[in-house]
Amino acid sequence: METRTLFMIGNGFDLAHGLRTSYMDFFNYLRELSQSLLSGSNYSFTRYINCSPDEIQKILEHPVSIGILSILNLADTSKMNVWYTYFEHVISEKQSIDTWIDFEKELQAAIQKIDEDSHPEGKYGVDAITIFKAYLNCCEDFNNYPKNIDRLFSQLKSNRTPHPRLFYSNTTLEELLRKEAALFLYDELRRYTFCFELYLACILPILPPTFRQNTNKPLQLLFETNSSKNFLLSFNYTTTAQNRYSKNMTAQYIHGKLRDPDELEKYMLDPAFQLLTPLILGFHSNDSKSDTNPTPFLFFEKFFQRILHGTKDDVYRWTKSAPYNCNLETIIYGHSLDITDEDIIRYIFEKSYSIKVYYHKQSALPSLITNLVSIFGREEVNRIHSQGKLSFIPAELLNVPAQEVDYAFT
Repeated sequence: METRTLFMIGNGFDLAHGLRTSYMDFFNYLRELSQSLLSGSNYSFTRYINCSPDEIQKILEHPVSIGILSILNLADTSKMNVWYTYFEHVISEKQSIDTWIDFEKELQAAIQKIDEDSHPEGKYGVDAITIFKAYLNCCEDFNNYPKNIDRLFSQLKSNRTPHPRLFYSNTTLEELLRKEAALFLYDELRRYTFCFELYLACILPILPPTFRQNTNKPLQLLFETNSSKNFLLSFNYTTTAQNRYSKNMTAQYIHGKLRDPDELEKYMLDPAFQLLTPLILGFHSNDSKSDTNPTPFLFFEKFFQRILHGTKDDVYRWTKSAPYNCNLETIIYGHSLDITDEDIIRYIFEKSYSIKVYYHKQSALPSLITNLVSIFGREEVNRIHSQGKLSFIPAELLNVPAQEVDYAFT
């Protein structure tokens, strides 16, 4: 009987190669970049990245670093990207956002609060701009929002009817204002995501690794069953697995894949180009109450973005193309199995004959089990584990080298 292998990897895979791809790596780069360039000193930069003075200068003077400062308006608090402002506040309170899952949950909390509190009883009872400032911690003179939001709110307060040539006749002012607010926040998130794409594609390659590797392929044993019939399902934006282990392996980057660095740098200051980033950055929601009347804040959900960017279909086609009597073995490394990717995880577990989950450290194992219980329930997790379909394996058995930094899978 034929056996095919599905490799499912998350950010922990990149971290195991010493790559600075965690959310805090990105945010620390933004924060220290801003402080270093604006103060004229690179002293604070060395707190997070152990670089030589020449390396630091190379990072600071890189055209992409200068471009990111401009795209996010980091030098002007009245125009600063609202998501940078928001996460700066969150991190100042919590000291850190440990994983990408934590980042997604913070994003979800902000969107849900704005969506729910900005229209009590179906109407905007508070100025939308006041909401942005309060919930996203923007400064008092923040004015980066589209001016038509102010215009719509003024019409709403004065009970005026929108001109029929400008709006659909069956659309209320409240609905228009809500849509404009959602679009503004979504565009801001796309620009923020684009800067992360710039960071990964152009800055990450010149950053020193977080630890010295004994080999360029520390997870070679993971791919010992490598075959042209196998499949890589990556939740990462980077192409680390293909670059280092198997360029010919069929792969799907379900959250999008980095574009060419030269192209990114060439067009990075084009506002339209910034909004076209293919990277998916959002959250998962099980709330189906609004399905009959979808909210414009649906833009922020990952399933919506996957459909929009066409990143979801390959793994389904691959599993369906397998012979009828084919056994599917799934190997998972560096993914937290959190409910934020519930739809994909359910599908993969349903189709798999066996599932091997590698974990980096013993303290991560309880979270992996708990996350699966959140998706399937305790009885189902217990059943598939008892039957031997699901197993948890220490990553140290793959001879992963000792690391100088500690991290959680994401």
